[in-house]
Order: sequence, then structure tokens, then C-alpha cells
Amino acid sequence: MANSDDARGLIPRYMDNGQPLPDLVKLRSTTATAVFEGDLIKIGSNGRHIAITDDADNPTHIAREYVASTEASDTLFDAMPLNASLVCEIQVDDATLADATSNGAYFDVINESTGSTTSGMSQMELDGDASAEDTFELIGLVNRPDNAWGLNAKVYVKVRVNANAQVIATT
Repeated sequence: MANSDDARGLIPRYMDNGQPLPDLVKLRSTTATAVFEGDLIKIGSNGRHIAITDDADNPTHIAREYVASTEASDTLFDAMPLNASLVCEIQVDDATLADATSNGAYFDVINESTGSTTSGMSQMELDGDASAEDTFELIGLVNRPDNAWGLNAKVYVKVRVNANAQVIATT
């Protein structure tokens, strides 16, 4: 059975230290671009929060709601802070992850298209090309009957942070 192509960005699932998921925080958006639920968020040049646009961006949060680009400047939206214990679900963009041998390797996200204005969901996916400098560690395959290694696999990832508790982004 082929995996369904249903990119939804990053979906926080659990904390690997057994703690509850972090509380959501309110961030201020800009009207320059929409923010989609599941997008990785960074601080933009104007101090407002926007979705990352490049794998070298340093994300700080995951958007937990949709804000249209037409909404008023400084619209508040819910977001979840990234930290080293947060485990998220995400879809893989291609078929390069064929089995569990990639568990423990590092990957980045890729945004092949803008999110859906109909559903409000992100289209960010895990880039199947691993690199030692990438932001997310692959934990494993989401275990459910409609999911298997290969194209559009849904996997668990964990954000990688450095000694200063900053998220590591590709350089």
C-alpha cells in the first residue's frame, strides 16, 4: 500500500523526557507572508515572526495555527517553542528513506510549496538528503497500518540544539 501524500508540516507529538508538551505561546506575525499550521517559525528582520524560507534559517517555534497574509499586521498566533526533547511527526519528501538504517541521521525541512489556504496547513516536509549539519534527527517511522518506509513516509524527528540551547541550522 502506497503512503498518502499528505504534507502537514511539523506536528508536535510528545516529549522524549516524559514531560507534557510545552504550553503554546502567542507570537506576532507580519502581513508579508502567511503562516501555516506546522510551519517552522523564525524572527523576521522587523522583529515579527514568519515562516522559515531557507534551511539555513534558525527556527524558534512551530506554528500551531494559520494566519493569512491578508490579516492585520501584528496578528497574534499560537506557536510551540522548539526544544531538544520535543518529538514531531513530519512527512518525508521523497523515497530516499527506504528503511530504519537512517534512524539517528540528521535532516532538514524543505518547503516545496506554500501551505494550503483552504486547510491552513503547512506543506513543509523532511528533506530525504541527510547532512551532519542538518536541524532534525530522525527517530523512526510512525507506526500505523497506513504508513511504511519510502515515498511520503511519516516519521518522527527531534530538533537538534547546540550547547547554548540554540537550534542548529544548516550553514
